[in-house]
Amino acid sequence: VENPYLDKPEGYKPQVIFKSPEQIAAEIAEVATYQTLALPSRHLKKESLDYFKVKTAVSEYDGITPLAVYFPYSQGYKVRLLEEKRMWAIGSVKDGGLFGWDQAVNTGGKKLFITEGEFDAIALYQIFKDHNKGTQYADFNPAVVSIPNGASAADRDLLKYLPLIRQHFKEIVLVFDQDEPGKKAVDNVLKIIPDALTAVLPEKDANECL
Repeated sequence: VENPYLDKPEGYKPQVIFKSPEQIAAEIAEVATYQTLALPSRHLKKESLDYFKVKTAVSEYDGITPLAVYFPYSQGYKVRLLEEKRMWAIGSVKDGGLFGWDQAVNTGGKKLFITEGEFDAIALYQIFKDHNKGTQYADFNPAVVSIPNGASAADRDLLKYLPLIRQHFKEIVLVFDQDEPGKKAVDNVLKIIPDALTAVLPEKDANECL
C-alpha cells in the first residue's frame, strides 16, 4: 500500500481529533444549512441532488465553485471531496442505513434499484426522470438507493437491511459497477438475495452512463 505520508517525518501519524456529541450535532446542523448546487462535472442537476438532500461546500474565494458534497444518512453525513477521491463522515454513516432510503420508500414503488455509490444512485434517478419526461410516468419517482460502504461490504450491508427491504419492495435490481470488484460484489449479494436481478450497463457505472 502506498504511504500517503511520504512528505512527513519518519514515524508520522495523523492526529486523531475526538469530538463531543454536542460538537458533532452542531456540525451536522450547520451542514443542513448549506446550499445545494448542480455538479456539471458529473452532469448532475440541482433538482436531482435536492431530491436526495445533498449539500454542497463551495470555494471561499468565489463562493460558487463546488469543492465537496455531503451525502445525508440517518445519523450524519458522508463527505466527499470533488477534486480527489477522499471521504470522511460527520456523525455516523456506518449504521445509517442505505443512502436514499426514505425517498425510496416514499415513492410507493415495489422495485428497488441498488447502486454501489451515492453519485450513481443520484445519476440513475436522474436518468429515469429524464427518460420519463413527457410520458404518463413523468411524475413517478423511481426507488433508488446506494449501499453505504462500497462494493466490498455490499453483501454484509444488504444482509443487515434485507428484512426492511423485503417489507417494502417485491423486486430488487443490483446496478453495480461493471468492474471486477462490482462483479464480485454481485456474486456475493446473489448468495443472500438469489432472486435479485442484475443490470448490465454500457459504461462502468450509472454516473458514467449519464
